[in-house]
Amino acid sequence: MRAVTLLKLLEKLLSLRSVVVRSKSLSIVRCFQLWKLYRKSLAIFRHLKHSRSPRRTMSAAIIYILAVLLANLTATLFLPFEVAPGTGVLVSVGTLIFGITFTQRDRLHAHGRRFVYIAIGISALLNFIMLTTYSFVWGQWLIDLFAERGWTWLHESAAMLKDNGWRVFIASFLAIVVAESTDTEVFHFYRERSWLSRVYRSNAVSIPVDSVLFNVIAFAGSPFFPALILLKVILGEIITKYVVGVLYALVYPMWSHK
Repeated sequence: MRAVTLLKLLEKLLSLRSVVVRSKSLSIVRCFQLWKLYRKSLAIFRHLKHSRSPRRTMSAAIIYILAVLLANLTATLFLPFEVAPGTGVLVSVGTLIFGITFTQRDRLHAHGRRFVYIAIGISALLNFIMLTTYSFVWGQWLIDLFAERGWTWLHESAAMLKDNGWRVFIASFLAIVVAESTDTEVFHFYRERSWLSRVYRSNAVSIPVDSVLFNVIAFAGSPFFPALILLKVILGEIITKYVVGVLYALVYPMWSHK
């Protein structure tokens, strides 16, 4: 439909141009008509340029949902070294992936807030199912498998995730709903700004909310996470998620900046 309208506008534009060429002069009315046609044509070109095919739309949503699931599954898989030597700041593999999820969620905003909230709801539900089944169905099998293979790093991570059980479930669900919704609203509030500007602002608000909410609910009081360690984990997550999110936005920029 847009393409047909665009062709009609171009035909009008060409007809006006032929009139101008024959008359060798431009009246105020003709100038105004040309300007209006130009603006309409430009708007339709932009729409066509930034329009999304259903396949591409679903691909973006699937990437976001899978990233959320993988990030939560590796939330206790801490890197075996300090991010900044001597600081004691620890970062998990899930933190690196979470940095991508916030920017990927911003990318979904091009399809409207309703679509974004549907994706957030689906990811929260699937995440709850994944962690629940991990705790009661296949988690112990995975822990035993890592132990048999001698993969200590993975074994400790899997055991830690199962040990915190219901707290991780609640923390993960609330963090997804609250932090991602916050990210959506901040990103929408600055809709007149550039793509990168909106990413910077929305991530600057949602990432601290996500990091504090998830870690305090999931790990506060756990023998694995004394207060100082928990504080360092939260700080490391905030910094790492923000840096990864910004880099992801720069390397893989938005198709539309509005």
